[in-house]
Amino acid sequence: FRRDGGRAQAQAQVVMRLAAEHGFPFFRAGGTFLRGWALAAQGRREDGIVQMEEGLRLWRESGTRQLGQVSLLLAEAYAATDRVSDALAIVDASEAEIDESDERWWEAELMRVRGEVRRLSDPTSAPRRLRETAAYFERAIETARRQQATSLALRAAVSLAKLWRGTDRQAEGYRRLAELRATFGEGSDTADLQAAGELLAERK
Repeated sequence: FRRDGGRAQAQAQVVMRLAAEHGFPFFRAGGTFLRGWALAAQGRREDGIVQMEEGLRLWRESGTRQLGQVSLLLAEAYAATDRVSDALAIVDASEAEIDESDERWWEAELMRVRGEVRRLSDPTSAPRRLRETAAYFERAIETARRQQATSLALRAAVSLAKLWRGTDRQAEGYRRLAELRATFGEGSDTADLQAAGELLAERK
């Protein structure tokens, strides 16, 4: 949740050790997956993806079905390594899972990741492409705010501001991001707030 790769890796390794000692396949899967995410978050994307894929496999073997939230982390890693079609397949499967289960607590992040994958699939600045991609980020912000998931709203606002950077909507993107950033009274050391701060600093 904090996007802190180093600390997540340390905790994941503890989970993996305890799971091996006590024979907990569910937690072994979780530790494996999250260690992979942590590696990817620290720049070791290929190694991280291999472990994330292994973690998902172990989860499924343990009988776990609802994997939409964690799958989106793998989708982001795929997208960052230009595996856009693989990322899109995960996003589609996650959306179908949400529709089936009606478990929507991570829906805002689903929309944001879909927008990011859409942006990578067509990196041109054509107005139609920008509108279609922005619509996903807008929906993510709206969903997160309705659910009072302010961190996810901020994350989507960062994506939207980046999308509009250099366009005639750049000022609007910065304004909306600044409004959301101003609602936080703590957590300035987290990755999401740092990303927002760095982006807003470009205005000066």
